[in-house]
Amino acid sequence: LRGAHCFSSDASYRHSLHRCRNRVVVSDDHVVVLVDGHCSLCKGWTYWAARRDGYDKLRFASQQSRTGGRFVEKYEIGDDSVIVVADGNAYTKSRAILEVLRVLTWPWPILYVGILIPWFIRDWAYSVIARNRHRWFGREESDFCEVDGDLDHKLLG
Repeated sequence: LRGAHCFSSDASYRHSLHRCRNRVVVSDDHVVVLVDGHCSLCKGWTYWAARRDGYDKLRFASQQSRTGGRFVEKYEIGDDSVIVVADGNAYTKSRAILEVLRVLTWPWPILYVGILIPWFIRDWAYSVIARNRHRWFGREESDFCEVDGDLDHKLLG
């Protein structure tokens, strides 16, 4: 498949994506979002965004998963923030959040206007929340990718 990336996954895990010899194929049209799979805030935000993804562009993976780890390795980025891979580019921190908002259905893309705020101010606010997320919102014992539901076709193993 041209314009697609193959990543290994467990054969038992269900995906509605195309398969390529036991691999999940993520097309260039998808926006891959990598989050801390044990973070309650991240889990809640993931499901919030997935329910507002009317164009079915978003795919999610835990940074602790094998697939998430391969994205982290491929783009040589740390796993200390949310990571969004779109159009061959990797975005982190506040820019990653803005890139997700950009592909959601109306009215959420209007919040992309936040790009006008200088990046160091946006990233400072992001870092304050990220640093305190487990204390403020709790920590999940299980990885969010283990949860089944009507959005599981968006979760990469």
